[in-house]
Amino acid sequence: MGFNREVEAGTFQSVLLRNSRNPVILLVAKITPYFILSLPTVGIYFLLSFYFHIPLPAHPSVMLAGQFLLIIATALLSSLYSILLPLPLKASQLLMSIASPAFTVSGFIWPAGQSPSGIVAFASIIPLTPYEQLGRMTLFQGANWGDVLPEFRHLATLTAVYFILSVTLLFFKIRKTREARP
Repeated sequence: MGFNREVEAGTFQSVLLRNSRNPVILLVAKITPYFILSLPTVGIYFLLSFYFHIPLPAHPSVMLAGQFLLIIATALLSSLYSILLPLPLKASQLLMSIASPAFTVSGFIWPAGQSPSGIVAFASIIPLTPYEQLGRMTLFQGANWGDVLPEFRHLATLTAVYFILSVTLLFFKIRKTREARP
């Protein structure tokens, strides 16, 4: 349940703010279940790779770290939208408007280097873009940590930006909610 859904249901003030008024704690509490639920998914991916005889990357730790960073960045991006937009439906629509073309603009289907600069700039704010490059390098080129460091930095930067923006907006939402309390 996103923050906008908590506000809509009236549990933002009565439940969340009663337990903590720290935006970092609230944000971590919101994304932790998604991170925990992603662990079996990643495990199933690796099990299926054995079943379908898909070769593992030369450096699986690189791929695994990239997957977890992608999960955190994506959870933070969706939290940012749920804080920013007042209605859950609007947040979902905006996320879908980014998720739908993400495969195309990230370079997964069409080479990102051949796209117009505006599309490349848009693609650079989607967490899938650096992850897709990292995955391609790791799976098909046997890249190690040093080879994918720029992609890790890009993904870590997006994660940090989404975290800072989410914490900042959540701080103001908490403050506004506390000031509006009768």
